[in-house]
Amino acid sequence: MDAGVTISLWLRIGMLNNEDCGCYGNSWTEGHVIMVESVERNQASTQSSPYVHLLSIGSKQTMLQVWMENTTLIFRVCVDPNDGKPVGLLAQTECANFLQPNQWQHLAMTYTESRMPDKAILGKVHLILDCFIETDVILEF
Repeated sequence: MDAGVTISLWLRIGMLNNEDCGCYGNSWTEGHVIMVESVERNQASTQSSPYVHLLSIGSKQTMLQVWMENTTLIFRVCVDPNDGKPVGLLAQTECANFLQPNQWQHLAMTYTESRMPDKAILGKVHLILDCFIETDVILEF
């Protein structure tokens, strides 16, 4: 990922009804959306995760994960030892309240890495929301 990678996606955070999503039974219609719920509706469940996994890209040596919690984006750089041990977290940061609820938004993300003189790696995520809101988040590991 030294040269960088750009990912683009459409998001809508909030409750959708069946008329909005095109989800009718078990059928899929081209051009419609997939709904993902981040919290279990089962009242008996004591463990539910408020996070939605948006994407992972990279390799087992260095992987960028993007998660969402409500309107906050969470960026993690992880390493997978591939020996049955848990995934190791190298860096994590977030962009709080970046997304707006109940409206479609176009999100473009560009991730680049550069090596610092002290051998640390600086990961930069450049975010563009709806073609005009821009911000950068930095992950140093």
